[in-house]
Amino acid sequence: MKKLLMPITFILILMLIDIAAAVTVSVTCNPQVIPSPGGATTITVTCDLAGSGSITVITPGGSSSAVAISIPSGGGSASKVYPTEFPSPASTAEMGEYQVVVFLSGQQYHAGFWVSFTVVPQTPLGVIAVIAACFAALGIKRVQNKKK
Repeated sequence: MKKLLMPITFILILMLIDIAAAVTVSVTCNPQVIPSPGGATTITVTCDLAGSGSITVITPGGSSSAVAISIPSGGGSASKVYPTEFPSPASTAEMGEYQVVVFLSGQQYHAGFWVSFTVVPQTPLGVIAVIAACFAALGIKRVQNKKK
């Protein structure tokens, strides 16, 4: 039993050292949903240790654009605005999910954002007016067909 005590203690110490050296990295996109094509989002990478790497954005069509980042000593964050601070072909012209891949100090982290297109009517009265106009046009067409 005493022979096993030393190796088990050594393994436990190694596990504790590995847990203590864990790096905390977060990747956020603000806004998470761009309401219309052509907008922008700020991608922020936060880390508790210094490091350098890159942010790569992959469009729904499969093209990609990358930019270098650097986290200051002692930890902190680095932010880049997509597509403004990224090289060509950076664009939010396509609707869909954009994948964000961050390579930092030999590790890979993932995030994403969406580009959508929504139309919100200004008032319910406008919707009613459009529907009434459609029915009026249909009624006028029927009356013209009956006269012929």
